[in-house]
Amino acid sequence: MFATKDFRSQPSVEESGYVGVSPPPPFVSVPLSRALAVAEDSSAEDEAAARRIRASMYKACGAAPGAKLESFFAAGDVVPHDARLGLMLLFATKRGDAYWRSYARTTVPALADAVPLLAWSEAELAMLGEPKLVEEGRHYRQRAATTAAEWRKSFNVLALGMPPPSDEEAMWALAASSSRTFSTWRAAKDWPELAVMCPALDLANHDVAPNATWDFDEGAGAMSLVACRFRDAEQAQLPDGLWAAAGDEVCISYSPEAGNEKLITHYGFANDANPNDRLAPSDLAHAGVGELLAKLDGASFLDAAGIDAEDLEWIVGDTEVRPAADR
Repeated sequence: MFATKDFRSQPSVEESGYVGVSPPPPFVSVPLSRALAVAEDSSAEDEAAARRIRASMYKACGAAPGAKLESFFAAGDVVPHDARLGLMLLFATKRGDAYWRSYARTTVPALADAVPLLAWSEAELAMLGEPKLVEEGRHYRQRAATTAAEWRKSFNVLALGMPPPSDEEAMWALAASSSRTFSTWRAAKDWPELAVMCPALDLANHDVAPNATWDFDEGAGAMSLVACRFRDAEQAQLPDGLWAAAGDEVCISYSPEAGNEKLITHYGFANDANPNDRLAPSDLAHAGVGELLAKLDGASFLDAAGIDAEDLEWIVGDTEVRPAADR
């Protein structure tokens, strides 16, 4: 969690869905040499950028992996990014310097306190009372167990420079990489598409209307939290003024379009009145809405919807569409 000092700046509109500031003075900045990075796909340019960041990280923490492990970190075409980052986190915390050991001990929650559904017990999942989320949790738990088994099968002590991780260590690392990873992708930015774990920046909490976002600058060798606002579609530019008052919490959006199902699955919380929530047909079927509507005739349906005859005439007059009598 971060709090701000008074922050004023002249905003400029960007294509990212936010209004950013130009130039963007950071709330906090972290050297990329103190971050973990993998390419999100198999792009040669993205992987080259990820390798440069990893090389600086290895130098800073005083430990470098063998060729086999580095090849695993670079396997964006076959290994999901959370599996690569999870094992990299274990490598950094076990082979690296005090920085990473402190991060593991004081910042990343223990497995018992981890928030993604993959870390929830069967009893905890049952408390959700939502079959779809329960199945999601079971899926991610099984995936974590499979990943741990594959790590142990693929790497021995010589290849890892440490004992292969236990199931509990693997679950802890995968829970961390699932819930604490930044994506550098921006539609309006010429940034490499990387998945990055960045200590300090990952202390920022989520808000559906954030006052900050992250900025990636490989040239400066840093990732930063910078001020932003959601773009107002009715304004080309917001006026200059107070963006964040002293003491305000600095919040980011973990995923700008995430509904509560995704937030619970990966981050363990939900937002009240989340504007990104949508009902799918399967959700309506699960709630029995279809059976209810099938029992209503046209008049009953309008009554249930709170539409009286006068409202209906207004709608018909406005749209020039009159529904069939039996609809």
